[in-house]
Amino acid sequence: MLIEPDNRGHRIEVHAEPIDDRWDATVRIRRILSGDKLTARL
Repeated sequence: MLIEPDNRGHRIEVHAEPIDDRWDATVRIRRILSGDKLTARL
């Protein structure tokens, strides 16, 4: 598993494993909200 904790305000998680000479991968991209934005939404 590879995790990039902060890439331009997004967290990227990649889980990849080889299966039958190919890669099976799951990718999750999540937006990170800063404290200022979270407070503004309340």
